[in-house]
Amino acid sequence: MVKRLGVPVVFLIILVVAAMVLISTHGDKSSSSNSLLDQYAVDETIPQVNLTDADGKTVALDTLGQQPTLLTFWSTGCSECKQALTDQQTFAKNNSKVNLAFVNYYGSVVDAQKKLGEYGITQPTYFDASGDAFNALSASMPSTYLLKDGQILYYFPGRIGSDILAQLLNQF
Repeated sequence: MVKRLGVPVVFLIILVVAAMVLISTHGDKSSSSNSLLDQYAVDETIPQVNLTDADGKTVALDTLGQQPTLLTFWSTGCSECKQALTDQQTFAKNNSKVNLAFVNYYGSVVDAQKKLGEYGITQPTYFDASGDAFNALSASMPSTYLLKDGQILYYFPGRIGSDILAQLLNQF
């Protein structure tokens, strides 16, 4: 009698353990809803470096990050940058709580403005001809930072996908 009950009991124990493992790894979605963003969290102070605007006026990088701002480094020779900039501009049209600021790295103002016109980009663009900001942030091309209250909250190397942009909507 004991031998006949042993197999079903072992089977039930295996089922219970498997269910517990599944629940612990795929359980409550609300607790893992930001897991996509968590891997990009950095929480660092924005470095004190300067950019220039299209008119050549100096703009401190940390002044751009007081309000929630997606700051994206791009260049005219970057193949992924066109899609990154257009995706983010579309995102900004649907979410007025997050500002956009694009930073052209190591290019001329004229060339950058020409590319922006070709891409249909109307968002503010700054210039980092010296590479000081690019180097201070250890940026890649393209790379995007979510800035707020003088802090870098997230760093996204490469082009941000729509899944990440959608998660960012939930932050504000």
